[in-house]
Amino acid sequence: MGDDSYKDRDPIMKPGKFSAVADYIKRGVEDLGIRNVNIVFHGGEPTLMRDLDFRGTGFCSV
Repeated sequence: MGDDSYKDRDPIMKPGKFSAVADYIKRGVEDLGIRNVNIVFHGGEPTLMRDLDFRGTGFCSV
């Protein structure tokens, strides 16, 4: 009865998708001259990743 499309999706975001989102944010920050950005991960993909995977992918180095 509800939306269960999530069942057909991967539980963890692929590195390429995560990088694309990070690049999008980075371009916006640079284009708008924003000096500081805070990103808070609330549930979902980042919290499902193992610590080693999260740090080893470069997600935090943008």
